[in-house]
Amino acid sequence: MTFLVRVERDHGTVTRIDVLEARRDGKSRVVERIGTLKGLALDVARPYLAMDCERAGYTLPENSQPSLVPEPLGVRLALYALALSPIESVERLERVARGLHLLTENENEAYYWYGLCRERGTRACTALRILVG
Repeated sequence: MTFLVRVERDHGTVTRIDVLEARRDGKSRVVERIGTLKGLALDVARPYLAMDCERAGYTLPENSQPSLVPEPLGVRLALYALALSPIESVERLERVARGLHLLTENENEAYYWYGLCRERGTRACTALRILVG
């Protein structure tokens, strides 16, 4: 798996993070958007994202061009995007973001849930939100 992020900034502040996955389809390369972090979900997840990026030795790009991300970090960012985007309650966003941060410290667990969410979709993402939140 190859992960990319596209970051939008407004006056230096990150306002949107798109998580993309690139894969080979025959001879061509297909890039698919996995999810987006923006608004309240991004604001709540920001400290956890910063800790995860720091742990991976990665700095979010300054421009809006898609940038390669180390695979384990890409899996974590994708899980944040998939799990947090439908939640509206600040308290629930905080619980789920904190739970995801703790859960994804175990790389195997992160890969397991990423695969489940990609394969089974909404039901798996709902189960993940219930588990961590």
